[in-house]
Amino acid sequence: MRGLGWGNKKSQQRRFRELTYIFKNDWAAHVLDVGCGYGDLLGYLKKRDIKVHYTGMDFMEEMVREARARHPSIMFYRQDVLDRWPFHHENSFDYVVASGIFSHKDYTYLEEVVGKMFGACRKGVAFNCLDDRWQGRRVEDEFYADYREVFEICRRIGAKSMLLSEVYLPNDMTMYMWKDSR
Repeated sequence: MRGLGWGNKKSQQRRFRELTYIFKNDWAAHVLDVGCGYGDLLGYLKKRDIKVHYTGMDFMEEMVREARARHPSIMFYRQDVLDRWPFHHENSFDYVVASGIFSHKDYTYLEEVVGKMFGACRKGVAFNCLDDRWQGRRVEDEFYADYREVFEICRRIGAKSMLLSEVYLPNDMTMYMWKDSR
């Protein structure tokens, strides 16, 4: 759990609950989990009987190896989202989600990755990041994003509608962006 940067299982579960809001009523959706780690989001979905067509992607070989061992019937790709895209075309998935992948990066990386995610979706994207309004103890090398800058990035990428959730954990925010107007 700590190796993945979640802190604890409870905070991981709260992040997953927020992240899955984007496809909560679309149970036949095709979902790509960017930075899937060990496939814990899939375990979360299975435990709640949320039936989606799940695909995982992570750039770390050991993460993908463990995810495949835990979920042998699911496709997991070892791939950096910014490298050659492993899927046949854009709009390959209904929804693309990412949890915890921006905590040690910057706005440039966030914009590049979210742009790639948005290009890969037919309907929407959800991702979380640390909130710069957090007044508690911060880890020195972690990236805390300004929600206004995140909105601007999503607008530049081409989102037709956006929603920010910020009340589930004191140091986190989840951004939802859709290709259509809500």
